[in-house]
Amino acid sequence: MSVVIPTYNHGQFVVAALESVFAQIYGDFEVIVIDDGSTDGTQDILKPLADQGRIRFIRKANGGQASARNAGIAMARAKYIAMLDDDDLWPADKLKWQVEWLEEHPDVVMVSGEVEYLGAEGRPFTAGISVITHEKLFERCPITSPGQTLVRAERLRAIGGLDETLWATDDWDLLFRLSRMGRIELHDRPSLYYRAHESNASRDKLRWAPNLCRVIQTQLKFAEPGRRRELRHRAYLTCWTICGWDLLGTMWDDFLQLRWKRGWKIARALWPMARVLVWDWSWLRRVGVFLVRYKTQRSAE
Repeated sequence: MSVVIPTYNHGQFVVAALESVFAQIYGDFEVIVIDDGSTDGTQDILKPLADQGRIRFIRKANGGQASARNAGIAMARAKYIAMLDDDDLWPADKLKWQVEWLEEHPDVVMVSGEVEYLGAEGRPFTAGISVITHEKLFERCPITSPGQTLVRAERLRAIGGLDETLWATDDWDLLFRLSRMGRIELHDRPSLYYRAHESNASRDKLRWAPNLCRVIQTQLKFAEPGRRRELRHRAYLTCWTICGWDLLGTMWDDFLQLRWKRGWKIARALWPMARVLVWDWSWLRRVGVFLVRYKTQRSAE
């Protein structure tokens, strides 16, 4: 078992992430930490663990999260790979049940559990299992973070790892590509404690939006021709729900405040979604409702 942890300027979180790995019931693993050019002293924080042989540690020039993950994957020596972000935590049984499942089900290329948010109350889980197919991924990405998953190293390397040209959507793209190779399962039991904070990549929606669109356009080529139009519509509607409404409000405000440069930048990011959804009359009604509410809110201020 190889555990890959990319880290960048999260010195305040990474030790806690590592402690959740060291606390695993399943103990046969190596830990690979890739410092992606941190400037906050992360290297000094991790050096004692590297000197003790508890982690394999390398430092590289900043190239983004996908680049750091790929560097760790290249170093991995085990047949299974688990990826954990440096600000998240694992339940103590995460590796145990996922390793056992992959051992017992050779047709499964990746297994995932559910995510729980730090600070939220725990919830009971059942034995429910859902299969993540290529087509279902156009409706939504049911996995919040690769930290929920365990994947077969040979399959991960067979598809070339993660796409380093994508920002914050490389994990969604990875699921699409793995789903064409074999079965991906999502189990209704916790496998990750996710830490939400201001530096989460998903908060930068202006940068996130065009990367979401790139994944959709690429993966539509592998969908059944007769299904592409419907899947494109579903995917862009989901993207609009995730980030379109917030960006629309920001764009509207930028134009009202004569901040033309950013306003047009946002408009360009929204256009790929808007041109697909423009004939969806329910969507147009929602835009109308949004503008009325926005005007009312501005008047109240």
